[in-house]
Amino acid sequence: MESKVKVYEEVISLLSRLHEQEPEKGYDQRAFLYAERARARAFLDTLGESKAGIRKGLSAEQIARQNAILREISKASSALLHEDAEAKIKEGEAALKKAEDKLAEFLFEIRRTNPEYAALKYPQPYSAKRVQSEVVGKDTILIEYALGEERSHVWVVTKNCKWWPCRNAQL
Repeated sequence: MESKVKVYEEVISLLSRLHEQEPEKGYDQRAFLYAERARARAFLDTLGESKAGIRKGLSAEQIARQNAILREISKASSALLHEDAEAKIKEGEAALKKAEDKLAEFLFEIRRTNPEYAALKYPQPYSAKRVQSEVVGKDTILIEYALGEERSHVWVVTKNCKWWPCRNAQL
């Protein structure tokens, strides 16, 4: 579990560094999404450790397929850690996207056959734009953080904020 957390931490830091260099490219919003994914992953790992039996209702073939797809996603995520050139990062993100598309197809099947499992195992992380449109109101803000060993990150999301993290948000 700790290695998965480290992968997310490294990807968030990498995207944050890229955002500092090129703030207009949306790396900050991608970092926010990875922070949300990390939070969802931590929740699922906690469930797994509790032996909650959340795989109830899945066939052996579905479990094997799910595990293969998750290994592919893990491999693609780990590969992103070793890249620092924008072109290589884009290649790594493309590989990750391909694996996530496979997961989405699998999830579509699971949602149809076992919706309770799908909702628990695959919660949908909110993007920064979705948080802005659906979560925060006119007079509210969301402060999101990702704590890391070497570097931590904070995002402030308001209804009218255009950049993540907001630098001139009126609080």
